[in-house]
Amino acid sequence: MGENIIREEYSNNIIWLPEELTENVESLCIPTVYNFENDPYMGNLKHLDLSYNHGLTKNPNFGGMPNLETLYLRACENLEDVHPSLGHFRMLTKLNLSGCCKLKKPPELRLGNLKLLNLILCNGLTETPNFGDMPNLETLILWMCRNSKKVHPSLGHCRMLTELNLSGCCTLKKLPELRLSNLKRLDLSWCSGLTETLNFGDMPNLETLMEV
Repeated sequence: MGENIIREEYSNNIIWLPEELTENVESLCIPTVYNFENDPYMGNLKHLDLSYNHGLTKNPNFGGMPNLETLYLRACENLEDVHPSLGHFRMLTKLNLSGCCKLKKPPELRLGNLKLLNLILCNGLTETPNFGDMPNLETLILWMCRNSKKVHPSLGHCRMLTELNLSGCCTLKKLPELRLSNLKRLDLSWCSGLTETLNFGDMPNLETLMEV
């Protein structure tokens, strides 16, 4: 059985993990200022939570965590840069970057199994990531991304998407053509900058539409 480390604190803000532990740990939660020592290989790690780490300006190299399924970086308010290795998790299903308000450049994400992407309050972003390599994305939350002026055209081809929340994207002027046959919930409330009406003909399963 894999081991879990929940909310541990480490001296000198450095995580020292014994070799035998890095081989077995499945879940790791570090809600404090930290630095990984030597980018440890954690082949069995499935869940990593680095939320509320206000000292984090860039995330570590995740290359040694090939089986990661969920990654939480909530409210890492000083995070400015995302390591390229983040974009190549073949097993990742949930990615939460909500509250990373200083993140300015959308990461390049090639996440074939990703189902949920949360970018709530990522006010530093002026455009969204490219969704072309996320064929299984089901939920996309861009709530209150006030400075996002452009949604990547690839969003229109996320055929598995069931929920799209763009509420509060007040500088967004235009949406790409959306051919989202499985979409059930669409939130466009407080999108005051939109000047064109969407064609809902390609959303036959839409159940809830919120507009103001």
